[in-house]
Amino acid sequence: MTEEKQDTPGQKEPLKVSFSLPQITGGALAAATAAAIGSQLGVAGTILGAMVASIVGGVAGTLYSAGIDRTHRKVSDAIVRGYDRLRHDEAYDPEELHPLEADGGATKVLPGVAAAAAAPTDGAPTQALPGLDDSVFRSATGASPALVPESSPRRRKPVWTVMAVTAGAMFLVALVVITVVELGLGH
Repeated sequence: MTEEKQDTPGQKEPLKVSFSLPQITGGALAAATAAAIGSQLGVAGTILGAMVASIVGGVAGTLYSAGIDRTHRKVSDAIVRGYDRLRHDEAYDPEELHPLEADGGATKVLPGVAAAAAAPTDGAPTQALPGLDDSVFRSATGASPALVPESSPRRRKPVWTVMAVTAGAMFLVALVVITVVELGLGH
């Protein structure tokens, strides 16, 4: 008699493939570290060297990635704390820091805003457009501007292209680091 596994919410989910800049940077630094250690031990290019490089690369990649990620989180938290401290400071006056003054020049029509959708005006050069968070737009001539042409949506770069470019850049970084270390050691 065979037992069927029951799907419970507590079961481990399969690992998902994801790439991040800290992970790729950590991997490149780990490869450079593994190559430097392998050359110092004299095992570069051997099966033992591949084992050493694999172990050093795995450990160093994890440590480098964790360090980069931890630094990123601490810097982000410090920035948020700084903004929070600034917001709760009684001397902080946002109007003083960001004065809103009209420059007197012609107002530009924002892409994707249909000016004809605005409420009819009585000839006033300034009009409020509905649904735009009370933003005010002014026509340079005082007349109703023509409809804004629809623009095509921004095309996202394919994920594989971004990954290939990033991997190539990390390879070059690792290559430069290895070359500098080798030149510094006189090899």
